Amino acid sequence: MGDDPNQIDIQRKPGSSAKWIIAGCCACVFVAAAIFAGVVLLGGGIALTAYKQTEPAAQAAREFLKHTTEGDAAGAYELCSAEFKKMYTKDDLEQEIAKHAAIYKVSDVSFLQRRMAGGRVRLVGMAVTEAGKLNCKFIVVQEGDVWRVLDVRLQSDPFPAEGD
Repeated sequence: MGDDPNQIDIQRKPGSSAKWIIAGCCACVFVAAAIFAGVVLLGGGIALTAYKQTEPAAQAAREFLKHTTEGDAAGAYELCSAEFKKMYTKDDLEQEIAKHAAIYKVSDVSFLQRRMAGGRVRLVGMAVTEAGKLNCKFIVVQEGDVWRVLDVRLQSDPFPAEGD
């Protein structure tokens, strides 16, 4: 350099900037991983909470299907809501189950979509029946401390994402 007093002569050690670049990259990766972990944990927590809140309704739906599988329409009818019972008689349910016996004989059911709003749960999933795999949808309502079936659909076509 010259004799200019305003000019600073900085001598860099070989590799000194590389360690700061690597440290910066590691810090960015760490921050990104922490954000990702937070999102995953928060999302998992929300999903677990939703699962726990809707599980009693799902159990009511499974119990309903257990009775239909056993051919016990009277037992299934007892698990239905007061609103359901205003629309359908026990004989109506017995005839429906008898008419579509293979659909109502369920060996497994899973509810992958669960939505809860105001004492009402919408469960959408897949049922393994004697007729094959079917899409299933339940609307289950809370009457006092008990969850009761308001509506049940078993069909081959998928259900719309929204609406009941």
